[in-house]
Formats: sequence, structure tokens, C-alpha cells
Amino acid sequence: MYKYQEDVVRVVDGDTLVVNIDVGFNIRHEITARILGIDTHEIHFVKHESEEYKRGMKEREFVQDWVEEGQISHSDRFPFVVQTRVREGEKRQVWALSNRHR
Repeated sequence: MYKYQEDVVRVVDGDTLVVNIDVGFNIRHEITARILGIDTHEIHFVKHESEEYKRGMKEREFVQDWVEEGQISHSDRFPFVVQTRVREGEKRQVWALSNRHR
């Protein structure tokens, strides 16, 4: 398992972020990452009038506020650690965790 420091570029929905990870040696890579252990309502590919969409948008707004608060109070870094995990029979998955390990 590898751990990387990252900056949040944008919030996709309540459980998905686009992050710019620092892989070392001044090399950065932008990826889409899921927040480990979180599963929120969908906002993509559902009708905008649906309850699913409305709940998903509230959850997305909550995460956006959380990200903005974290970036303000933790200098230029958001307190996530991005980990790679390999599940049996699947391709490599990338997840964002809600704490920082130093």
C-alpha cells in the first residue's frame, strides 16, 4: 500500500473528489478518488427532479464546505491521505481517507 499527500481540485459528488497527488520528486498527478467508507446519493445520470438528486446535491454541498474549511485551516494542503489498494480480481483502486498520517 502506498500513501500520498494531495490537494483537492474539486468535489465531484458527496463521495468522489478530484485530487492532485504528490507522488514525490516534484511529480504531481491528478486523479479521481473515492472517500473510503462513504456512499452518497447519485447526482449524475438521475433525473434532477428526483429525491436521489436532491439528496445528492445536499451531500455534495456538505463535502464542498468541508473541503473549503479544511483547506483554509491546514495551509495549502487538505488533510487526506490517498492510498492505493488492490482487491482480488479487480484493477487497482484509489481511495481518499479522511485523516492525515505523518
